[in-house]
Amino acid sequence: LDEDGFVLAEDCDDSNPNINPGQTEEPYNGIDDDCNAETLDDDLDEDGFSLVEDCDDSNPNINPGQTEEYYNGIDDDCNAETLDDDLDEDGFVLAEDCDDSNPNINPAQMEEPYNGIDDDCNAETLDDDLDEDGFVLAEDCDDSNPNINPAQMEEPYNGIDDDCNAETLDDDLDEDGFVLAEDCDDSNPNINPAKMEEPYNGIDDDCNTETLDDDLDEDGFVLAEDCDDSNPNINPAQMEEPYNGIDDDCNTETLDDDLDEDGFVLAEDCDDSNPNINPAQMEEPYNGIDDDCNAETLDDDLDEDGFILAEDCDDSNPNINPDAEEIINNGIDEDCDGMDLTSSTYEISQATVNIFPNPASYVVNIVIEGKLDFEATLYDLNGKIIDTWKNNYQINTAMYENGIYLLEIKELKSGQRIVEKIILKH
Repeated sequence: LDEDGFVLAEDCDDSNPNINPGQTEEPYNGIDDDCNAETLDDDLDEDGFSLVEDCDDSNPNINPGQTEEYYNGIDDDCNAETLDDDLDEDGFVLAEDCDDSNPNINPAQMEEPYNGIDDDCNAETLDDDLDEDGFVLAEDCDDSNPNINPAQMEEPYNGIDDDCNAETLDDDLDEDGFVLAEDCDDSNPNINPAKMEEPYNGIDDDCNTETLDDDLDEDGFVLAEDCDDSNPNINPAQMEEPYNGIDDDCNTETLDDDLDEDGFVLAEDCDDSNPNINPAQMEEPYNGIDDDCNAETLDDDLDEDGFILAEDCDDSNPNINPDAEEIINNGIDEDCDGMDLTSSTYEISQATVNIFPNPASYVVNIVIEGKLDFEATLYDLNGKIIDTWKNNYQINTAMYENGIYLLEIKELKSGQRIVEKIILKH
């Protein structure tokens, strides 16, 4: 009667031409469109919950009968009030919160030292051993100073308990009753202001420099130390003045010329403080040193192309440097950018397809020689489609992340295709 080509024996509603076995079932309209009771109209995932109740009717594991699985990013029980993340409701999800069961522990908290808890979820924020000297507060008498702890040597006379040991002496080390400010030798209890001066023994027994014991030129050095006791400017306290021919510091081992003892005097040696620098040395490239004392010997930019080794990927070839023009498909990185430009050529149908450059920065070119109606599709390595173009000869790749992709070129008529691995490096 509805003239849809199906008699009543086949047609479950012979008054409606849109309902018959030739129709496609339209889900959720409450009508048996295809006259097939087995075709589902609701509860498509057959989990016992209709679309009105089920927040994902395509997945039987998601419905109000499920238990919420924390941290999976899915509303398993179709109840927005059931927490999936940030279980302690402190405003930080598990990826940020090192204890999602305690609202007082999260990245917004201030670290409370010495409580043994990572309050701010930052392992770099110190909780103990605040001075990072390897000793916790229970061992360290000053946890704010890394130079004060039980591993330190006591530095005498600084008024500080460097080694955290009150029994280590800091002053009057010889225990003669005189501190360093009074005692000229705090390591000898027989030398202090209470002693009588003994002449010519080479010792300031009474710690009084005005009491002469020796040192007739009063330069502070006794005869046993002073190589010229008639001249106060010559004594062991003087700095040797190189190249004057005088033993200023009374030390015959102190050199006056050829200070680096490399066999070359100052007049020949461009660095008389370094025995490895002199005219007899071979120039060592790229060390920034004139090893052979010859300014004409090259130390860097050996190919003299204007680029030093730090910029030039081949300092032996003047045709390879950052200003050189890159040549495609020759296996050489002429412009020192870390890549050799390549192109790929394929035959498809009656056409030749040339894809370049590869690696690419911002554009991949597709050059067709011949006639080809094609579709280009870019995939990631998991096979996910990134983008598709039809008869596009220049693909803009600037918006895609660096990485490896697959570019498929498919002839629309025959379905014949080629696939090229493309490297993007912006």
